[in-house]
Amino acid sequence: MPSVFISVIIPIHNVASTVAECLTSAATQLPDDCEIVCVDDGSTDDSMKRVEQVRQAFPDAAARIRVVHQENQGLSVARNTGIALASADFIGLLDSDDVLRPGYFAHIRDIVDSKPDVEIICFNADRFGVGKDGEVVRQPLHVHPGAADFFPSRPQDFDTIAINFARCRWFSWARVYARRLFSLRGFSPGLKYQDMELLPELYLHARRVVNIDARLVDYRIHEASVTSRPNQSTLENLDVIIDYYSHTLADVSPKLNELRHFVVVSALESAFHAGKRMAGISGGRQAFRSRQREIGRSVLARFMGRHLDKYSSDSVILQLSPVLFLAVGRLRRFRREKRRAACSAG
Repeated sequence: MPSVFISVIIPIHNVASTVAECLTSAATQLPDDCEIVCVDDGSTDDSMKRVEQVRQAFPDAAARIRVVHQENQGLSVARNTGIALASADFIGLLDSDDVLRPGYFAHIRDIVDSKPDVEIICFNADRFGVGKDGEVVRQPLHVHPGAADFFPSRPQDFDTIAINFARCRWFSWARVYARRLFSLRGFSPGLKYQDMELLPELYLHARRVVNIDARLVDYRIHEASVTSRPNQSTLENLDVIIDYYSHTLADVSPKLNELRHFVVVSALESAFHAGKRMAGISGGRQAFRSRQREIGRSVLARFMGRHLDKYSSDSVILQLSPVLFLAVGRLRRFRREKRRAACSAG
C-alpha cells in the first residue's frame, strides 16, 4: 500500500450548514497520496448526509475521504480519534466550519520536500464572517510572528522559539504536524482551550519548526465560536492550563522557565479578555475587578509558588496588579525581539 503524505482530520458535530463547504474545499485539491478523516462526533442533524453528498460529488476522491462514527465526546476526543486512525506521516487539523484555501497541500509538500526533518509547519490564515450588512467580511489573521526556520533543541535558537511562544496564536488548525508528535500525548478531553495547552509542548519536542507566510485556511468567525460567549467554565479551563504549565516545565532550566512564563501570560490574557466579556454580560465592572484579583491570586499560587526565588519581582507585580503583570510580559517580549533584531543586523 502506498504511503500517505497528509491526513486531514475534520471533527464533525451538528454542523450541517457549513460542513459541505469545508469538506469540498479539501476534496477539490486532494492529492492521490493524501486523505481526509471525518470523525462524526455523534451528530444528530444532517451533517453526515452532507458529508456523503460531497463524497458522491467527488468519486475519484471518495475512497480517500474516510468516515468514522462515535458517540458525542467533544472536540478533543474527536481529534484524538482521527489522529489514531490516520495513515499519514503528517497530520493536518481542520474545523468543520473552516475552509482550506487552494494550494494547502502543495505548500506543505514544498516545505517537507526541501526540509525533510521538519515536524511542525505553521502558516497564516484569513478570518471571514458575515457583517452587519450581510456581506462577507475578510481580513488577514497573522498566526505567527513571521517567517522562521528553527530547531527548538538548539540553544542558539532559543530567542526564536521564545518569540514564537510569546507571539504565536495557538490555533491547532494553523499547523501541520509530524504524526510522531502525537505519540507523546493528545488533546485533553473536555478542555475548551485544548490548543493552548497542547501545542507549546509539541513545539518543545519537535526537531524542526518552519513558519511560512502563506495563508492556507479561511477561519470562520461566528457566534458559536468557543471564545464568543465566555462563562465560568471558560475561566476554569484557562486555570487548568496555568496549573498544567506550572508543573510541566517546573524543574527545568531557567530558559525553559521563561517559555513557561509566556504560556502562562497568554492564558492570563485570554482569561482577562473572557472576564471583560463576562462583566459585560453580568456583574458589571466591580465583578470584573474582583475576578482580576482572583485570577492574580490563582496564578501566584500555581505559577510562582514553587519559584518565588526566581520570580520574586514577578510575584510582587502580580500581587499589585494583574494587568501590570501582563504589561511587563509584553515589555519583555518587545525587548527580546529588539535584541534579536540588533543581533541580526550586526
